[in-house]
Amino acid sequence: MVTIRRAVADDLEFVKDCGREFSQAVGMPWAWNEDYARRTLIPDLIENHLALIAEDDGHQVGVISGFDTVHPFNPEVTLLAEVVWWVMPEGRAKSAGKKLLDEFIAIGKEFDIITMSTLNNPVHDRMLERIGFVKSESGFVMVNT
Repeated sequence: MVTIRRAVADDLEFVKDCGREFSQAVGMPWAWNEDYARRTLIPDLIENHLALIAEDDGHQVGVISGFDTVHPFNPEVTLLAEVVWWVMPEGRAKSAGKKLLDEFIAIGKEFDIITMSTLNNPVHDRMLERIGFVKSESGFVMVNT
């Protein structure tokens, strides 16, 4: 049975591995810096923001994380901005991703806005729209190599 809990320091390597997998899946492996993730990004998410772990019978199968901050246009508007939402293949058939998202949204109710990014997948877009999200922007990346 999949359960959700807050990440702790012992989850650092798993969260890092999920971030790397996510970066590769979205076609941005160049964006992931293992050393920075291990020393700065993930400890910051775990200690100061939000990182949730999905476990299946005690085995880590997924993560969702986000920064809690203020909107860049209006500091009176608080937001929870998703950074990485990734479920390992063994957790996908057990609804680990949906359970992570449900808990992320429940915690996000403390904020004025919750933002999510998806993998340019219409199925994910429709799922988010069904639960109350509205598509507000599309993102593009230009890599200058």
